[in-house]
Amino acid sequence: MKKVDLHIHTVPSIKDANFTFDIDKMRLYVQTLKLDAIAITNHNLFDKNQFDEIKNKLNITVFPGVEVDLENGHIIVIADVDSLDKFDDQCNLLKEKIVDNKSVITYDEFISIFTNYEEYLLVPHYKKKPAMQQSILKKFGKNSTCGEVDNIKKFCVLKKQQDDLVPLLSSDVRIKKDLENFPTRFTFLDINDTSLKSIKYALKDKNKVFINETGMIINLFLHQMA
Repeated sequence: MKKVDLHIHTVPSIKDANFTFDIDKMRLYVQTLKLDAIAITNHNLFDKNQFDEIKNKLNITVFPGVEVDLENGHIIVIADVDSLDKFDDQCNLLKEKIVDNKSVITYDEFISIFTNYEEYLLVPHYKKKPAMQQSILKKFGKNSTCGEVDNIKKFCVLKKQQDDLVPLLSSDVRIKKDLENFPTRFTFLDINDTSLKSIKYALKDKNKVFINETGMIINLFLHQMA
């Protein structure tokens, strides 16, 4: 099992309340929760220099990512480190289109920026506001296999619905100096390594996602719901 948090904020955008990132707090967060992999996913922007600092100071897998305002919903885009330079260029194009707190991009703009989006992990807000519209999800087709939820109950409900998206629970935390109570929203994946390929594979199969290391609690929860 690998424990992952694929939605972490480290830079405030024009759509955020201001905060100051703290690398020591990031280290403590990762160590306290015993995470195996994280993704840095700021709103509509990517700070390559900061990403490099975080990646170099943590002993776990760190993915470059971005949370995109797409139509009326949000979608997280996570890349492999091997695609870092291309991803950075794409996020710079995205940032140019988000000029105020009401800015969004269309689906056509999204695919014109992230031309190789099939290579990335796409995680739309699903059972979480602002949720991605079904009409947009259908356009992504087989490239949209998982959806982010905002609590354990929704995770369990979605996991039980076999014809629906695979659930992913993440923190959506702002890593700042005065952060005291760490969120306990994360997902366990039944994989042997934390490569993006393995994570994408797991997030296509509901039998590979859990809210704890053993899977016992979620199995009991689902049995009670039956």
